Amino acid sequence: MDKLPTEKDCEKTGKIVEAIAKATLPEIRVVRSEVEADWDHDGDPVMWVRVVVDIPHDQDLDPSATGRLRLQVFEELQEAGIDAYAAVTFASCAEMGDAA
Repeated sequence: MDKLPTEKDCEKTGKIVEAIAKATLPEIRVVRSEVEADWDHDGDPVMWVRVVVDIPHDQDLDPSATGRLRLQVFEELQEAGIDAYAAVTFASCAEMGDAA
């Protein structure tokens, strides 16, 4: 893909990521996702995805679950015809402060 994902692609990606996050990480509350289309350092299209979550005290995200989530996001975006890579990161409400 040699074009930047559209705003519609970003909205669709956000919905896909939120649904997968809720199913994959049921012990946390998914607050929202933020998706921004851009070019990576190699000039390829990428969607920077931040998932804002409310994590109970003293609990960490399960690395194997987040790995499965990223793979599932990749597969579902391919099925949806969105060829840009989705770089998924997580931020807690506490980290986001008033922005959450």
